[in-house]
Amino acid sequence: MKSKEMKKIIHNVGLFNNLPDRVVNDIITSAFEMVKSVIEGGDRENAEYENIQLLNFGKFYASEGVKQKLREINKKRKNESI
Repeated sequence: MKSKEMKKIIHNVGLFNNLPDRVVNDIITSAFEMVKSVIEGGDRENAEYENIQLLNFGKFYASEGVKQKLREINKKRKNESI
């Protein structure tokens, strides 16, 4: 659920650019939906994930420390299931 402030921002951006609120919302959320799908598509078994950069926003990535911890957890789970 969007806050009233977020709805107001989306509405103002739409007015400024002569776009419906729905289109502005779709533009904003589409980048994050792409990031979500790329992250979910990572190789969880081997802890390999793509680095993603959204221009003028930031980078989304798993650091080597996080990847190593995930590999250790996966290795431990495999050993426990045997």
